[in-house]
Amino acid sequence: MSVTILGMPVTSAHETDEITAFLSNTTNKIFITDNNCSYDVGASYSYQDADNPVFLVEEHEEGYNFLKNNFTIHNYSQKGIGDDNTDTTYAYLMEDPIYSLDNPLTINQRIKKLKSQLVSVQADNPDKEVVYLIYNNPHKFCGNYLFTSKLKRLIGNEFSLTFINPKKWLAPNITEELDQFLELKHLFNLDMRYSQTFMFDPSGWFFSNPNPSIILDNTDKTLTQIMDETALTYAELDSPPVIMWSGGIDSNAIVAAFVKNNIPFKVTINEKARADFPELYDHIVANYTTVTIREDLNLIESGITDDVIVTGHCADTLFPGLVHNANLDYPNFDAIISQDKFAEYENYLNTPVDDSLKYNNAESYFKDRYKFMYGYTDEQTQDYWDNYLKPKIDKFPFTVNHWYQLKHYIQYIFQYENEKTSYANAVSGGYDPNKIKVFFAADDFARWQNTNMDSNFELYSQHYTQYKYPLKQYAYDVFGIDSILTRYKQRANFVNAVVK
Repeated sequence: MSVTILGMPVTSAHETDEITAFLSNTTNKIFITDNNCSYDVGASYSYQDADNPVFLVEEHEEGYNFLKNNFTIHNYSQKGIGDDNTDTTYAYLMEDPIYSLDNPLTINQRIKKLKSQLVSVQADNPDKEVVYLIYNNPHKFCGNYLFTSKLKRLIGNEFSLTFINPKKWLAPNITEELDQFLELKHLFNLDMRYSQTFMFDPSGWFFSNPNPSIILDNTDKTLTQIMDETALTYAELDSPPVIMWSGGIDSNAIVAAFVKNNIPFKVTINEKARADFPELYDHIVANYTTVTIREDLNLIESGITDDVIVTGHCADTLFPGLVHNANLDYPNFDAIISQDKFAEYENYLNTPVDDSLKYNNAESYFKDRYKFMYGYTDEQTQDYWDNYLKPKIDKFPFTVNHWYQLKHYIQYIFQYENEKTSYANAVSGGYDPNKIKVFFAADDFARWQNTNMDSNFELYSQHYTQYKYPLKQYAYDVFGIDSILTRYKQRANFVNAVVK
């Protein structure tokens, strides 16, 4: 089976000779699309209020114009091929679109759905090449590296998969500089909020910032020292703070820091925390003051009104990601845990990886991924590295040699600062943000990250049970519960929408 994913150009000016040649012969081809095919670079999040992020999409009629000018549109259920005596070329709209604002799907659901549709169309048309029409760059049509990578894996074993690009086009509200950054954002799976007219960059290296806030110096302090010293900063409060405890690695360590340093505190509990870590849940309920909180973590609706809140945000960005995330041929760690796929990938996650994955060259590995994701030529890829990315990473406070250093530090730059406010902005139910304190936002944690980036990668990024092990060890030393040491990082379900 042959599958082509064809990017519809915005206007005739964005059409290429390859597209023209491809459409000049429609014999033995069946063209399909869905009724949301124009959703691409106009997609964004809009926060109407703190609790309700809304996924908005701007439709660009030019994409539909290209579709209508080149095809007669039918619903696929009709499966009409048209009058054989005419030159009509049909594009069939799928009844069940991949994009749906009413019923958004996860990345993995979209991949499986697209594959299922392709298989179904091929079964109905065994003698035809299937052409899936989407808007703009087909390498970006689901806005995520993971989607494209998995689609290639799912289809590659059974089908021949080809992408055809139109000429590059930018939406009116996307500048060239912002587009270059958004390509980087998608490639590194940066989870961050941004405005299409303003981007907060704490380093000032990617976007202008007259008051950069990134911490560049190092420290001789151990993580244990920093944990203790940070906990002690809460000792003089007028009333005990409330620790947001989830049962995960980070919040376990925070509770342990307060216990170890004899600092009064209250700790939240709910059924989700009980399910995540029943042993520690029972210990906390039996020994400390607890506050029951709603499953959605809304503080005000949970009856919390004037307490200082302590959260465990930012800790993820202090440790380089697992080395398994570097493998192009397998899903990354987050994708595995989000679907509870440990049994399926247990051997893979526990098998020592080759040094070529651990210490691959930053430039060559980046260019391979960049070219693969966006379908650019070698020349375009080299130009992006030489003239956009390299001048920025030359400002990093260390020499970038390996991919893990590049990926980790770019994620650290943008996500460390972003996560300091993410709970207050999106989850707390409108609680006073000045009363929400992020434990791992203390400057010494940033200094510790700078000092120990390479050793943290060496020691704690080889297997999922080792990830963030110093925090596990800290909590274990306080509570003595063996299962603390075997915990693994957990994530909530991925957002069910494409972020552009």
